Amino acid sequence: MATLTRREIRALCSYFSKVGRVLTGVPVPVYEADNGQLGYTQADSSAIFLAFKHQMYEDLTKDETITFIKGLFAHEIMHRIATNFDVYMRTITNKQEFEQETMSTIINLMEDASIEFIAPEYVSDDYVRCIDFMRASLGQKSSNIEDFQLPFGQFLCACGQYGNVGLLKGRFTSSEAQDIFL
Repeated sequence: MATLTRREIRALCSYFSKVGRVLTGVPVPVYEADNGQLGYTQADSSAIFLAFKHQMYEDLTKDETITFIKGLFAHEIMHRIATNFDVYMRTITNKQEFEQETMSTIINLMEDASIEFIAPEYVSDDYVRCIDFMRASLGQKSSNIEDFQLPFGQFLCACGQYGNVGLLKGRFTSSEAQDIFL
């Protein structure tokens, strides 16, 4: 696994912050994600969090790792540009914790594919290529649908695969999950 140095990580954070400010018109601090997620934004902040060290990068060269991370950044900056966080918060607020997590996951799955579809309208071709590389890498490393026993897990897996690559990996063992997905 090619790992980035602290200096390279700081340089990428600084660079991404500058690009984020240009694209959004507001300061976009970029921090290292340390919770196991690849990348995320928060509704109450303009910050973006990216994983600079992650198991997803194990088989990648340093250049491929940077390309993947650039794709993550482009994806997350598209959330900053296109996500209506007020509507999102109204949708999940006043629900029990499980309902909030479920709604948040489904909304994010639907939105991820759509923001990447409109990305060429906002980011350069280089960033679009990085998004494509990230999506292809995620598709290659994704689990098969049947690896999930619960229908909801199969449904979420299929949605993620379809959103990332447009293809499904594996097969449904739950007719309920397949019907809902279709």
